[in-house]
Amino acid sequence: MARKQRRVPKDKATGLPKKYLSGARNRSAKPVRSSEPPRPTKLVSSSTSKLFPHRGPSKVAPKRKPLSEATKKSLKEKAEKSRFFYGELAAVYRKGQGAYLSSGSRNVPMAAWAMGRVNAYMRGGKARTADAAIYARYNKKR
Repeated sequence: MARKQRRVPKDKATGLPKKYLSGARNRSAKPVRSSEPPRPTKLVSSSTSKLFPHRGPSKVAPKRKPLSEATKKSLKEKAEKSRFFYGELAAVYRKGQGAYLSSGSRNVPMAAWAMGRVNAYMRGGKARTADAAIYARYNKKR
């Protein structure tokens, strides 16, 4: 059994259904385009890195979130008991946080991932070779 189609009222001038033409007053008049190109608008924001990513990062770096007091305390204890500096271990901890955010496991918290990198760095594991720039910078102070 075939369904009967409903008849749609159409406009006599264009042949289009009337529901598509409601609101159009003068159907024959086309909008007039200006021959001049549009003027660029002024930039409201002073930060151009979001607007123009191809120009590279802006000179103002975002302020980093400070390390928690418990993290600072454990890094200072590790620094006192070893030959490493607190700033050195803090820099490795930060790199561990970044590594977690870029590809870390979802089964391990970020703090544990970063502290594991610090421990591997202190033992001389793969983290020491990955963080060779930090090691070289602080090796001059020893």
